[in-house]
Amino acid sequence: MELKHEKNKAYERMTSWTQHELSSGGYTVQGLVGARVGRLFREHVVRFSLPPRRRDNRSKGSPVRRPPMPYHRFTAGDIVAITRGKSPPTQAEMDSGSVLDGVVLQRMPHFIDVVVKIAPEGLADATPSGRVIVGASTATFRLDQFVNGVSYERMLQALQTATAPETLSVCPIVRSLVVDSLFPTLDRIEQMERAGGVQPGVGDTALPQGVVAPDAEWARIALGLSRFPGPECSRGNIANVVAGVTAEAGLSKVQTRAIRQALESRLTLIQGPPGTGKTKTACNLILSAVRLRQSKGGARRDGKVMATAFSNVAADNLLEGALELGLRALRIGRPATIRPTLWHATLDALVENHPDVVAAKGWVKEVSQSTESSAASEARRPSTTRGSAGSKSRSSSAASTPSQSASRRAYAVLEAAQLEAARQIIKGADVVVCSCIGAGNDAFVRAIGGDQEGGFSSIRFSTVVIDEATQATEAAALVPIIRGCQQLVLVGDQNQLPPTVICPEAEDGGLGTSLFSRLMHAGIKPILLNRQYRMHPAISDFPSLHFYDGQVTTGIRASDRPTPAGFPWPAASGPVAFVRVSESGGESHAGVGGARRGQLESRGGTEAAVQGGSFASAALGTSYCNVREAEAVAFALELLLREGDVEAEDVGIITPYSAQVRLLQDVVGTSRRSAAAAAAAATATAESRRGGEWVRQDEGGAYYGGNGGAGGGAGGKGRRGGRKRGGVGLPEIASVDGYQGREKEVIILSAVRSNRGGRVGFLADWRRLNVAITRARRGVVVVGDPDTLKRDRHWRAFLQWCERRGAAMGEASLYVAGGGGEREE
Repeated sequence: MELKHEKNKAYERMTSWTQHELSSGGYTVQGLVGARVGRLFREHVVRFSLPPRRRDNRSKGSPVRRPPMPYHRFTAGDIVAITRGKSPPTQAEMDSGSVLDGVVLQRMPHFIDVVVKIAPEGLADATPSGRVIVGASTATFRLDQFVNGVSYERMLQALQTATAPETLSVCPIVRSLVVDSLFPTLDRIEQMERAGGVQPGVGDTALPQGVVAPDAEWARIALGLSRFPGPECSRGNIANVVAGVTAEAGLSKVQTRAIRQALESRLTLIQGPPGTGKTKTACNLILSAVRLRQSKGGARRDGKVMATAFSNVAADNLLEGALELGLRALRIGRPATIRPTLWHATLDALVENHPDVVAAKGWVKEVSQSTESSAASEARRPSTTRGSAGSKSRSSSAASTPSQSASRRAYAVLEAAQLEAARQIIKGADVVVCSCIGAGNDAFVRAIGGDQEGGFSSIRFSTVVIDEATQATEAAALVPIIRGCQQLVLVGDQNQLPPTVICPEAEDGGLGTSLFSRLMHAGIKPILLNRQYRMHPAISDFPSLHFYDGQVTTGIRASDRPTPAGFPWPAASGPVAFVRVSESGGESHAGVGGARRGQLESRGGTEAAVQGGSFASAALGTSYCNVREAEAVAFALELLLREGDVEAEDVGIITPYSAQVRLLQDVVGTSRRSAAAAAAAATATAESRRGGEWVRQDEGGAYYGGNGGAGGGAGGKGRRGGRKRGGVGLPEIASVDGYQGREKEVIILSAVRSNRGGRVGFLADWRRLNVAITRARRGVVVVGDPDTLKRDRHWRAFLQWCERRGAAMGEASLYVAGGGGEREE
């Protein structure tokens, strides 16, 4: 249902919207030329850009320049459809799955690199530096935002496997908990408790007559009382291992308790509010599980550890943490979706460098060269020596057969070597790390034997840890679970963003409820990590009080997070500010393309539409923007940066609406360039920081060392963004959803909504407010209209908290602090 809805929505957008709507919305880029600029292990890297133009159209000898890419919303990891010409994929192509698609590797001002399994026809040549050379046979291409059908296929396969009557893919006890109807079973447990069969707190209570052992064991698990069977799960073994890990990592008491309970139980929920170190806890839990298997007399040979997360960014964080702890961690997934600094730990990289695979590739190369040499020799022979046409045909056929057979044998040997190498590498790993959907990677599943009937795998993962579990749908969580799970640990926070579901019917059917949340509401109590280490105490105060009933305390002092200089913080008690930008009807409607300043025209004094397009409607993806808030955000940013206490890459700008994201990019970019010019800080070289090293933006060769472009790349916490244009540092500007799991030194939030009716839209989802203000380490600035926001009870509570602490300030205070006097109305 969700897949069909998403496909229909994508097809309707590509076929029904005007070219102006598609282009201004950033959903489509047309008229591109492409060229192969390298390989990413087994896949091709294709660079798409606009055709080069001469700087002076009147002179053929003038130098050629590469024009900048038009506005688009493609970022690293996105799926794009690739079609030749100007037409989008047809409905039949979308339904049959024959659309050529790829994964965005990086975006730069003048090009976008896409990784594809099969290179499209009509590509141009490229120079060693990656510049496209357009020829007579060069085709033009169109890129469209596309649907990731593979994800749905893997989720459907996981559902079918997990619910099959005779499945061998998951422990029956875990299956009962996560697959079977949970609520009727809990009712049965309650009846058993009343009959005296199960008593909370007692491990080996005698069972009442008529109750079989598996049911009793399942009941104890549901109540959180069972222990993972096996010698390594004796409490003595677990205590020793956890004590050692705790001493090495400096874990808190609650983190230690969470790890110990997870190792003793079949199913554990760990709730990690913002900044409480849930990733650190998860990584040390993985380390403990591995050591438990390796401990003397306690090693289990029938299962391994799998660590997964909803997103590739979070999976990369788990991998990075596991590697830092000295584990032999292996990353599964397409390299294009993985942080480049971690490519060395991917299955693709290790397989390609395996000695047997290298030898097999050498044989393939020799056979290919021999075949080409034979064909060339035959072509050079004089026609008089080749015999008659008939004998020539027979001779060529006879001569080509051995070469073709040798080539087929060589490729078969290479494929077998790759499969066996993958199997050996997986067996030798301490932990396999992937996204939830990545656990269904085709090469990985073949290597572990997971494509056998009944879901049985020769390599099984008995302990499965899922991070960001509250963002994953139940179907997505099942993909790693069916890899042999006997012990499941879900790490997440139900008070942050839930799974993203776009189909209303699917949402109503429960797809938007995560497995973590469903189990929690069924009575399985999470272990709460109740001490945060990210935020200044003043920042963490409101989220703890309002969203976590005051249970989350602060593990750092105010001096550990010094207040950023330059901004006129209204309260001496801490770096939190709510800037009142009250303007009746200040918000503007924007169509699919968002808005640029100066493109908005008034409609009755309250709303506006993008010039050149129809007035926004729900069918075209209505969004909102607020020019006055954007200007206040830009000025607040300049105040923060002028003292040099924080850099542009240390600041994150968050807003809930895509139209405001684009408007802020325009307004903040203009403000930053003006500030740089005034300070004589502009430079002639356009540079962009990618993956920790500086590269020229106008080069961008065929080899990749990091993330590029506007928020592109699979960066870790607080590492994305902060690019430079002409020497001007720019902060990362993104939606609330794009910032979950991330952190910055300072966060500026633009709430956008400002109208006489008090409509707040999806700002009413209090989890967005929680996520937005808890990304900051040292300071939070919220810009909004209190008259509109106070109509929502959660925003009203935040505004009242700001007033009590003296953290509210007027918009005029910004401009006075900047030395320019009050803003002119």
